[in-house]
Amino acid sequence: MDVERSRAFSADFLAGTVTVVDTALNDVAGEIQVGAAPCALAVNAATNELYVANSFADTVTRIDLETLSVLGTIDVDRTPVGAAISRSGDRLYVSNRGAGTVSVLGVEDGAEWSRIPVGEGPGGCTVDPSTGHLLVANAGSGSLTVVEDLLAGPPSAAPPRPEHELVGAKLPPFRLPDLHGTERTSTEWAERKYILNFFASW
Repeated sequence: MDVERSRAFSADFLAGTVTVVDTALNDVAGEIQVGAAPCALAVNAATNELYVANSFADTVTRIDLETLSVLGTIDVDRTPVGAAISRSGDRLYVSNRGAGTVSVLGVEDGAEWSRIPVGEGPGGCTVDPSTGHLLVANAGSGSLTVVEDLLAGPPSAAPPRPEHELVGAKLPPFRLPDLHGTERTSTEWAERKYILNFFASW
């Protein structure tokens, strides 16, 4: 919510956009193209920016609230689905459901400072206004991680994202049974259509 300008923002998961709503007129004021499957928003009053977690792109989009223009994107860990601003406004926390981590982003330099291991399938996150502690809800492990507000600056460089040795390699031929027990070749499987139940674990 951009209270000063009477604007609200909605992440449009399937469209890959953010809708800007004029709350005074109760009408759509525009759309902003972001990354694939945006699902979490955070407004930073200290920098006058909006941050959008793009869950399928593994990125965060930075938007200038004055001009509603995209300032750039920041790479994070796998499947970011939650975002929260630190009490001081100098850090953005992003919970990465696919990696079990929280990315700590520096607002001023627009870089990932570090990654904090949390529980399985972290989802929503928020900052306690009284303590500054980060609270992360872990859907996969049914737990809550509390992270103390101890970071005064970049603690260390973020570790490089590991890449499996088979990434980019050609898939070898195989045979697997379908739901009816009929064995199918890799060619047959490649010609089939699939539906991903993305929200089944949320």
